[in-house]
Amino acid sequence: MQDDRRIFINPEEHCKSVEGWAKVSGTIFIAVMVIGVIDHALTVAWHWAESWWDAAVAFLPF
Repeated sequence: MQDDRRIFINPEEHCKSVEGWAKVSGTIFIAVMVIGVIDHALTVAWHWAESWWDAAVAFLPF
């Protein structure tokens, strides 16, 4: 037996507003992540410099 019915496919149109919000959300996410990574790097560098300073002061003869 053969089915001779035609198959109709309704292509969905691209919704430009959803793409816009995705781009905005992605940009905000990337910006927040970059700020977080920079903040973490500066915090680590500050603690590293502080520990080296404390070690250097500990060896001073006063």
